[in-house]
Amino acid sequence: MLSCLKTLFEKAHDGIPLEDAIQSLSGILIEHVSQEQYDINQDNPSLQASRELREWIKRRLIVERDGRIFATDALEVAITFVESLDNRFMTSTASRLSTVQREIENLETRLNPNPANRVA
Repeated sequence: MLSCLKTLFEKAHDGIPLEDAIQSLSGILIEHVSQEQYDINQDNPSLQASRELREWIKRRLIVERDGRIFATDALEVAITFVESLDNRFMTSTASRLSTVQREIENLETRLNPNPANRVA
């Protein structure tokens, strides 16, 4: 969801009219309707978009003033944090994957029914 918020605020530094945000978010939801993990309401994406925005307001990621929504510092911090994870993800994941693969190979050797193959 942070990526949706980031997309909404990329070009608007002075806030976004609430109706425009609902329309934009509806479009994003429609683009991903075929992906079941998102549980997108195909019948009324505008209603779902409106509910999502209200939830984000409750979580203080965005604020609404005079019919416009604005990003908060909390949203900026969250986006920066997620982006920093993306930059570190590949290195730590590759290292962890290597460890997991090695342990699987060790386990496979120890569980091998042939005693000659168990000698490592």
